[in-house]
Amino acid sequence: FSLFPEHAHSLLIFSDSVLRGDGELSIGNRELIGAYISGLNSCNFCMGAHKRYAVAFGVDEGQLDELLDDLDSARIEDSLRELLRYLRDLNNLPSKLTQSAVDKVMDAGITEKAFFEAIQIAGLFNTHR
Repeated sequence: FSLFPEHAHSLLIFSDSVLRGDGELSIGNRELIGAYISGLNSCNFCMGAHKRYAVAFGVDEGQLDELLDDLDSARIEDSLRELLRYLRDLNNLPSKLTQSAVDKVMDAGITEKAFFEAIQIAGLFNTHR
């Protein structure tokens, strides 16, 4: 950002809106998603920073480690697990995703707006991958 600050401003406004603006997902869960995607991408700086924010907004401190160790056995709601499973596959295997993957997320109780919020967060945390 220091080399080309004219581009940073818009990204920071978008980031603040996605992570802190009004939304269906709690701020804690939005931060958890950011930390989770950062963990998948091995970005320790972002993972650590957003894990701290997630905890500050009510997420259990050990939850991110559980998610990264084994998403299937982590202590989270099934709807969030299905959403994170989709985001993991979107992050790692986007060309393999099908409508049935979307249907699983929706059938788990995630609304279309919350789904969109989560996808925006995943995209945001892949801008510097």
